[in-house]
Amino acid sequence: MQAVLQHFARLLFLSLLLAPGLSFAGFSIQSGQLVDNNGVPFIMRGINYPYTWYQSRPTQQDFAAMAATGANTVRIVLSTGGQWARVPGAQVSQVIQWAKDNRMIAVLEVHDSTGWSEQTTAVPISNAVAYWTSSDIRAAIDGQENFVIINIANEPFGNTTNANYVPDTTAAIQALRAAGLTHTIMIDAANWGQDWSNTMRTNAMQLWNADSRRNLLFSVHMYEVYQTSAPIIAYMQAFDDMALPLVIGEFGPQNNGQPVDVETVFSQAQQRGNGYIGWSWSGNGSGGVVLDMVQNFSTTFSPWGERIVNGANGIRATSVIASVFQGAGNTLNVSPASLSFAAGVSSSPVAVTSNVSWTVTDNQPWLSVAVASGTNNGSFTVIAAANTGTAARTGTVTVSGGGISRPIAVTQAGQSSPTGSVTATGVVTSSSGWFSEEQLRLSNTATITALSITITVQRTTGVSASGQYNTIGGIISQSNSSTASAITYVFSLNSGQTLSPGTNRTFAVQMSGNGTVHPTSGDTYAVTGTAGGQPFTLSGTF
Repeated sequence: MQAVLQHFARLLFLSLLLAPGLSFAGFSIQSGQLVDNNGVPFIMRGINYPYTWYQSRPTQQDFAAMAATGANTVRIVLSTGGQWARVPGAQVSQVIQWAKDNRMIAVLEVHDSTGWSEQTTAVPISNAVAYWTSSDIRAAIDGQENFVIINIANEPFGNTTNANYVPDTTAAIQALRAAGLTHTIMIDAANWGQDWSNTMRTNAMQLWNADSRRNLLFSVHMYEVYQTSAPIIAYMQAFDDMALPLVIGEFGPQNNGQPVDVETVFSQAQQRGNGYIGWSWSGNGSGGVVLDMVQNFSTTFSPWGERIVNGANGIRATSVIASVFQGAGNTLNVSPASLSFAAGVSSSPVAVTSNVSWTVTDNQPWLSVAVASGTNNGSFTVIAAANTGTAARTGTVTVSGGGISRPIAVTQAGQSSPTGSVTATGVVTSSSGWFSEEQLRLSNTATITALSITITVQRTTGVSASGQYNTIGGIISQSNSSTASAITYVFSLNSGQTLSPGTNRTFAVQMSGNGTVHPTSGDTYAVTGTAGGQPFTLSGTF
């Protein structure tokens, strides 16, 4: 009898999991991009709201004012009781509903862990996990996966806890999954969210793999560490290279009296398809009033509010409401839904059938569009620059309007290999905080009569050139040079010399460091030359 009852219980449990009312699909990550429950890419254009400190305010009214800017996301400050009074499940349910009423996705975060343990009153990230898994909070968030993203804890590591970041964040992710949460999880970076040590960036793939659902969103807070374009571009590019989703979860025009290059944040986020959530609607106090978007919770924009809402690449110009809130009667369709181009300069028209205004964006520098917006039925042209590499590449053009987004997948072929194939492979043979070596290994089945190899290494923290060598010998000339952002190593086949067919010829570059492991994913190689009487070009990363 006991065995029969146990079997019945298992069947009942499975039937409950499969019941339509309990199907918590929600947001997910596909090909490095956040997509909603309809499978439509969703790019956050949002505002942070300081709910936990202003619970007596007419929050519903404030949410309506934020939604009027066109914001599609609101990141809501909650608290566990660790530093501020605990926000109970009933109130969490209410703020979620207010966000839904205003067609904004709710990103929920708890602020009590901010700066642990450098901030002495902060509590560890495990405290946040206990909050999210408590019965009243589960009752509020379960079933809301289509509308809610769980940002485990705000900036839960200060500048003195880098060693704790990966194990403690991993434990938090896995504890939430073990408790049954299926939501997209957002994690903040190390170093008060700014990740100047690149701790999250370097370990992003390890953290991604720690999530059994592979439904993880990475959030960096861009403040005074990001005063110029270079670190902003490098950080975003690193996540593009890993095909992992990145959101700028907080940013503003200055912090601690230091400026932030918000223009680059806006332009790069739009170009790459990264979400952003500005800090914050209002209520920052005298020390941070420059970060208020409106004056004293009114509808009067501050300079920062005017910039983020109405400026170039701002919320009003680029925000698209999540398709889970799709407006009744709005239509937007494109044809074709995918494009395939040859390696040369290519273009193709796309027809739009619509009853709303629409805009067109792309997520790759080699893609562009002619006619970037329209109203009702129309068309535009997708243009791809020549692909000089041998590998095929992919991108996405997105048509958005009326709360609907239609992605168009674009694939472009690589250059054909010359007669007598030449192949190149980038290999990292040594990687420590003090020394690293990267090798380009070249093989050819036809005689090479001209050859130039350029290896470009990022100048990350403490990295400098320490040497280079090749296994061919004196017929190769080699040199290197350095700038503030990169080390460039060059190998050239001397004029009048040739390379007969061979395999795994090695061209190696060496770097010294100061104890910080150099992330090699952004290092590149480019190979040009002539083999078998035909020119060839190869490129890749390490």
